[in-house]
Amino acid sequence: MDTQNVCSFCGQPAQSRCRRCSRAYCTEHGGEFCAACAEPVSSLPSHSYFQAVLWGLPVAVILGFWFLLGTPRLPRERAQSSVVAQTTPVRSNPARTAATPPAPAPSAIASATAGAASDYTVREGDTLASIAAASGTTVPAIVQLNPSVDPANLQIGQVLHMPVRSP
Repeated sequence: MDTQNVCSFCGQPAQSRCRRCSRAYCTEHGGEFCAACAEPVSSLPSHSYFQAVLWGLPVAVILGFWFLLGTPRLPRERAQSSVVAQTTPVRSNPARTAATPPAPAPSAIASATAGAASDYTVREGDTLASIAAASGTTVPAIVQLNPSVDPANLQIGQVLHMPVRSP
């Protein structure tokens, strides 16, 4: 007897094939689906699906925390780190030092009027943290006024715009 035209459950001639599992079945063992696919247990996800979810969930959580806690950056954007700015003093270049006159202290550059902003020229040994402390401001305030300045790569003679001192 041809096994393709026989009901998978009782051995009688099959009238239909199940759309889900492709088993042949008779009218007694199914309607739209065969009797095995119509049982409530067959509607549960498979073991391999559960296993994939159990492996995928921790990966998704780790990636979620990484994206949540990481600072989003554009491909060519540099990270601005105040820690690097505080610990990296400017080194002098012997070729430039001879031609560069000594810059006045931050307090000497400060504007005489309270409402006007001022500029500061970077000297040897300066860091953004030391400039901010001497000027009575913060590193983030200086970085905000000078977005094109790389805090980790200050140059002697570089001019920084300083925020206005609060009275």
